[in-house]
Amino acid sequence: MFAKVQQYAKAIVSLVGAVLTAGAFTLPDEVQPWVGLGMAVLTAVATYAVPNKPAETAAGDDDTPKHLAE
Repeated sequence: MFAKVQQYAKAIVSLVGAVLTAGAFTLPDEVQPWVGLGMAVLTAVATYAVPNKPAETAAGDDDTPKHLAE
């Protein structure tokens, strides 16, 4: 299961960041621009930090990551 979620991790991180950034518009007018900017930067950094490729799986195992199968 982890490998299947890992395939979509970058999209999940960016979706969560986008929702949180949009949520900044519910804050008072004085802080909206700063919180929105901060959330956008954090979303970009988090999306960059998540790898594009899925975790390697052990040969013959369904979804067990290679480092856990040994």
